[in-house]
Amino acid sequence: MPLDRHRGQRCDLPAGERDGDLIGLDPVDRADRDRDLPSSPEVAVTQPMRVESVAAIGSPSVLEVRLPRTRRRGQDDDRRGSPQRLTRRKDDVSPRARPGGACWRHGQLRRVHRPSPPGFHVMRTARPTAAILATSLALAATGGRWVTAARGGPLPVADATVAVARAGRVVPRSFLGFSVEYPSVSAYFGSAATPTPGLIRLLRTLDRAQHGPPALRIGGNSADATAWEPTGVRPAPQIRTALGPAFLMRLRAVEARVHAPLALALDLALQQPADAVAFARAAQTALPPGSLQSLEIGNEPDFYARRQPTPRGVLGPPRFPRLRHYGTAQYTAGALRYAAALRAGVRPLPRLVVGSLAGTAWEPAIPGLLHRMSAVRSGVALHAYPLYGCHAGPRRGVSVAGLLAPAASSGLAQRVDRMLRVEHATPSTTRVTELNSVTCGGLGGVSDTFASALWSAATLFDLVSTGVAGADIHTSAGAPYAPFAVTHRNGRIQVQARPLFYGLLLFARAAPAGSRVVPVAVRSAAGLELWSTVDARRIVRIVAINPSTTARVVSVAAPGVSSGTVASISMLRAPGPAARSGVSLGGQAIGPDGRLHGPVRSLRVVALRGRYRVALPGDSAALVTLPGPPAAAAGPGVLKASARRAVAARSTLPATRPRA
Repeated sequence: MPLDRHRGQRCDLPAGERDGDLIGLDPVDRADRDRDLPSSPEVAVTQPMRVESVAAIGSPSVLEVRLPRTRRRGQDDDRRGSPQRLTRRKDDVSPRARPGGACWRHGQLRRVHRPSPPGFHVMRTARPTAAILATSLALAATGGRWVTAARGGPLPVADATVAVARAGRVVPRSFLGFSVEYPSVSAYFGSAATPTPGLIRLLRTLDRAQHGPPALRIGGNSADATAWEPTGVRPAPQIRTALGPAFLMRLRAVEARVHAPLALALDLALQQPADAVAFARAAQTALPPGSLQSLEIGNEPDFYARRQPTPRGVLGPPRFPRLRHYGTAQYTAGALRYAAALRAGVRPLPRLVVGSLAGTAWEPAIPGLLHRMSAVRSGVALHAYPLYGCHAGPRRGVSVAGLLAPAASSGLAQRVDRMLRVEHATPSTTRVTELNSVTCGGLGGVSDTFASALWSAATLFDLVSTGVAGADIHTSAGAPYAPFAVTHRNGRIQVQARPLFYGLLLFARAAPAGSRVVPVAVRSAAGLELWSTVDARRIVRIVAINPSTTARVVSVAAPGVSSGTVASISMLRAPGPAARSGVSLGGQAIGPDGRLHGPVRSLRVVALRGRYRVALPGDSAALVTLPGPPAAAAGPGVLKASARRAVAARSTLPATRPRA
């Protein structure tokens, strides 16, 4: 930030930048440092100030920034919200001002009563040729509010270095997907003739964001209570869902519109390999060629012998007498019988997936099973939930605060990494086929809140770092943890995108297929979480998540980026961590038709002296996209992101907010 040569201090409003002729505001500067000057009421104490417009006015040409009216405590009623303009103090004109422009500080601005449009403050510059107002990422990130700390309180410090030269794992195609219970397929997608248009649009939105269609897995706890029976007659009284041609036609209609890599879970508890072969053959015949990617043998077989009552029903397969003493030996033998039957009867044979365990006790049996299945393409399925909600009664630790704790995201990824090692699974053929916030359908007030959006984005980045092939968000119709809901109102089909979906969309935009995860060395993070990716065009995307109630300021420096270089920022916001509505990403919200509505507010931010700045309010996230270097200059570099302390007397952003 430029210095005022008259006083040797940094400018709050430096005019006449040499590169790009910029004018900018340093949001992390001390607004109360001018103790030798009388206090001035140009900054709101309690109310936010939103930039409404920036325009050239007057003669000579100047820039005008219009801000909503504010008032100071103690003002007379007749002066509250009166039109104001902020100008330079006449008695503080520096004879040694910077050549070619002004260098203003907060204490050098004063209010003067002049005509201006009702409802605005007007801040004017004195630079005749100024063409750009660079209000910094802090201003843009908060919807146009000047962001500083609360009166007398500093913002926490966080420093991070993003090393593009050490870019790591490649984000696989269709890394993000969904896992849907069998009975929920009809509830979500409707009939084969008219699949739910709003839900199809949601899936296509993710497709465009992550540069690949989201994967689709049909399975879950219902897999072992579902059997293929084209006649509609259930093969056993314990089977709850009998699948027929109508089910496959519905999947075919979805596949024709989404082109999702498809996985089907088979009923292992029924112990009828011939039924599984018939289902796989029918699926390959009905579905588009190549869409069926894998067949999953059973779901959570370690729960076959112990059926557990939960608030949403019994966890486990139907009560078959032969499953009372089901153990690892029975599971290994049954999975091998299914694999042999599928190998002999299905051509071409999709990948056969085993595992899908609910606990850890059976993990040592997986390496031996994979070794004995070496004749076929095999893979491993993992299930990952950070919070346990299957027991009835009070659920300790299952809360918004628990979901935002590091153990729920990075801790969950560490558990997945441990599973990979214990099961001797190859990461590239291993997928987290069930991922969500709370087990057994989730918990209202936790799984359906904005906290789930912040958690999901953080968790998906951590899972990419483990090297797994993908992660499927598990859902069922009516469950609290469902990322979307389909309703029928007044004869119209509507879709509701819940907060969780916004977190998935943020991740998809930040980590498109083919990009590489860039390691971030964080120092004194104070709860701030940062990840970064770089794609083939050397475009760097940085995601900063602030899961705490305290605001933070992040300064991003890109060596080689000159002043005037433009970056963009897209904010993920909601009224609070416990909010179930009012969520927006880049200023847009998803409507009941499944489309993004509202103007795109992916704000452009101009680099000042090669730096971008962003302020993160409590419980929010930001996606910062830095432009790729010119072709001649493309090469390894290091981006440094440092979050600095910001101390100011006047505040428009509360330093803390009570956790709901």
